[in-house]
Amino acid sequence: MLVLMSGRARLSILCGENGTEQALGLRYAPAILEYDEGDQPGTHSRQIAAESQCRFLAYGRSEFAALLKLFPQFAANVAVAILAERRLLMDFISGHLTTPAIGRMARYVLNRISEENSPAAGNGCCVVEMTQDDLAMHAGVSRVWVNRVMRKLIDQSIVDCSRGRIFVRNRAALRKLAFGSGLESSALEFACKPH
Repeated sequence: MLVLMSGRARLSILCGENGTEQALGLRYAPAILEYDEGDQPGTHSRQIAAESQCRFLAYGRSEFAALLKLFPQFAANVAVAILAERRLLMDFISGHLTTPAIGRMARYVLNRISEENSPAAGNGCCVVEMTQDDLAMHAGVSRVWVNRVMRKLIDQSIVDCSRGRIFVRNRAALRKLAFGSGLESSALEFACKPH
């Protein structure tokens, strides 16, 4: 069992035969990061990468079992955390199966705004610290595709970009792309496909 004590970590899985990394999301301390009993370092497809300065605690199976016996409330909290992680994984899988890439990208930006309580940039827009590479990994698309979409979103005054930052100028329009009827997102996605 791995416990994130401070900082922010990115969870991802390696997909397919070529081992493409697909982000599952960010976790902020305190968080319990579960490992299955059979996991051995380097053999599983799940990856954890520090996004900021992090501090972790690692417990072996016997140490962890002893903690659970000694502290029943801790055991209950761990069970809730593991169920929450499983729920996030299931939501991630179902979202990737049912949501177009533009919707996944928009949802990721909106989630980061709410997770980070992103500050306003003075003109009412929200600032999110992320790169187009981050967006590509979280949406499961190429960076080239993200760049095309971002140019369209900039042209429509929905977002602006500047060196590792995304400025959300029109959150309502971004929400439509993330959760709308799909017509707007389908049209934008079609416009961004190579012809």
